[in-house]
Amino acid sequence: IVPSSADGPAVGGAAYGYPDLDVRTLNAKPAPTQLAAADRMAAAAAAAGKPAAPSGVTLRWNGYGTPQLVRDNSGYLTGPSGKAPAAIVRDYLEANADLFRLTPKAISELKLVSDYPTKHNGASHVGYQLTDSGLPVFRSIITATVDARGRIVIIGGSYAPDAVAGNAINLDETAAIGIALEAVGVAAPARLMLRPSAQGFAFENTVAKNLYRPAPLTAELVSFPMGAGMDARIAWRTVTAVDMTGTYETVIDAETGDILFRQNRVNADHGAEGNVYRVQNPTLGSPQITTFIGIDGSWVDDRTTDGNNAIAYHDLDDTNTVGYQPQTPDNTDPEYQHFNYTYTDAINTSGGTDVTTDRDAVITQAFYYVNMLHDYYYNLGFDEVSRNFQDDNFGRGGMENDRVLVEVDNGFNNGDCCNAFMDSNNDGTNGRLTLRVGLEPDNLNMHRAMNGDTVTHEYGHGVSNRLVGSGDLGSGVQTGALGEGWSDALATELWNDPVYGEYNNGNADTGIRGVAYDTSTMVYSDLCSWSGGCQVHNDGRIWATVMWQVRAALIDTYGLAAGAATHVQLMIDGMKNTPTDPSYLDARDGYLAADVTNNAGANQCLLWRVFAEREMGFSAASVGNSSSIIPDTDVPVECVPTADAGGAYSGTVDVAVDFDGSGSTDPDGTIVAYDWDFGDGGTDTGATPSYAYGAAGTY
Repeated sequence: IVPSSADGPAVGGAAYGYPDLDVRTLNAKPAPTQLAAADRMAAAAAAAGKPAAPSGVTLRWNGYGTPQLVRDNSGYLTGPSGKAPAAIVRDYLEANADLFRLTPKAISELKLVSDYPTKHNGASHVGYQLTDSGLPVFRSIITATVDARGRIVIIGGSYAPDAVAGNAINLDETAAIGIALEAVGVAAPARLMLRPSAQGFAFENTVAKNLYRPAPLTAELVSFPMGAGMDARIAWRTVTAVDMTGTYETVIDAETGDILFRQNRVNADHGAEGNVYRVQNPTLGSPQITTFIGIDGSWVDDRTTDGNNAIAYHDLDDTNTVGYQPQTPDNTDPEYQHFNYTYTDAINTSGGTDVTTDRDAVITQAFYYVNMLHDYYYNLGFDEVSRNFQDDNFGRGGMENDRVLVEVDNGFNNGDCCNAFMDSNNDGTNGRLTLRVGLEPDNLNMHRAMNGDTVTHEYGHGVSNRLVGSGDLGSGVQTGALGEGWSDALATELWNDPVYGEYNNGNADTGIRGVAYDTSTMVYSDLCSWSGGCQVHNDGRIWATVMWQVRAALIDTYGLAAGAATHVQLMIDGMKNTPTDPSYLDARDGYLAADVTNNAGANQCLLWRVFAEREMGFSAASVGNSSSIIPDTDVPVECVPTADAGGAYSGTVDVAVDFDGSGSTDPDGTIVAYDWDFGDGGTDTGATPSYAYGAAGTY
């Protein structure tokens, strides 16, 4: 299982670096007792007068045979409660232990790992970690959203409820880190220096290849389930940052040293884009003097592009260390902290050779952009308790010392070009945003740091990685694509532009994705249908298409400002509602659940209509998180339009009768045509037509 250095590094999938590995077998079905509990839940919903099946309760199973997601489509799984959100969730799990396949012992040993409120809607997001004899069960977290009145809106997770590991521990933490490093071609250090850590072991990172402030090497004992109903293994979960394209989460059997799981956490994007102005890129406007004052005061600590949310610098030699930074005069000068530089586009006029002339302007605008994004998403709920990026959290919760390291024009002196990366890392560890240059012939000669699309997309990986699954996005065919889709959706939403990445390649029609999201015809069944099969950026376009389309539907209903604001808030809260290892359908239901907490479900049928149009309808299904899906275009029964022609009507020969179809309903409020048939063919005649029959009678 342990690859030799000849097996990597490889390029492809969700990230650069060595390939992902997973020995688990996740294809279990729910037990009869669980299915019986599901039937009882449906019967109880029906008895309470809730909509009949199939649209009463959504219950989707994961590969462990446990509920990946449970949601009452009429609104709430529980009634109001004055208890604390964490207690409400625990009570619900106890009351539905058969459904969730949880023993009393398992429930008593749940560890609360996330419990925080959302300011704008009062909803709380709760995460419970399953444990095995005190060890956290790998990626087994149950997440739930509780609204302001104490009602559970959505609950579920990718979790193994019956993990019991009993193997010996023959390896210590240093041996485990050594195995993880050597598997990705890095020699283990002769000695590891221990650092303070809240859990497990953390060591100084002396092996990372020229990374500025590299994340520590960490090791933690976990119980690793091999699959539902199979033995679990005591294992070391390690996280090793080795270079800018590789931060590996590796799970190693504590007895045998076998690698059981590996995932590269660095998300990579391909192409070229930039924006340092207050518009999407320099072709769309002029630079403006913009305050560097944010929600918590100045973005700048002193004279350089260095602050609480980000530090931006040149990294021309690919050392991943702080190189050149713009520097203002000191605090005795009127120009102190005035980063007022002129961008001349020297990278283009020089034919792709000059990155020095504009370095102050490019680094400054990258710094501005990341700070702007920090504040924008903070106001939408990506704050300290939800694991955002800040060195100082001002006593508001969460973990500190994790501002974003923004590396501009990375590796230019070494001939590296064209790409951008985001390493989100865990809360309390720096995010790393790497922005290279684009060079002809594959790209225009440009700085990726100048492209608002690129920076938003990469920062968006940090948003989704830290919000989904209580900070554990996970992995899988659809999960990786969702990460890319969310990032494209955040970028196109922010700039109100359905074309992603056009500044990179000059294609204003379809950008670097080859599609404009406002005219995209992509649907769920397109998953993995591309040349070469599954590919996260290609597959991610499906989700980005859906997100643009629901945004458009909300704008049609509420207008541009209110509709767009409603959509982006639903996206952020939807991520919080989404469990680890999500499929597109899990993300869909997380978005729908956000509409319940935010808007009392006012947009449910409108949203269902759009999801259904993209084959993510009510009866759509996914086999776990794989490429095996069942697309469908239906909506819940309560969202189906009804036609009501009124009447009966009495009429005489050749005398017009007034008909009235205004009793017809469309739950999403968007009736667009009335087509009447008076016996001579249907015509679109509006809600209240008049018609004269050639004979008397009752119609």
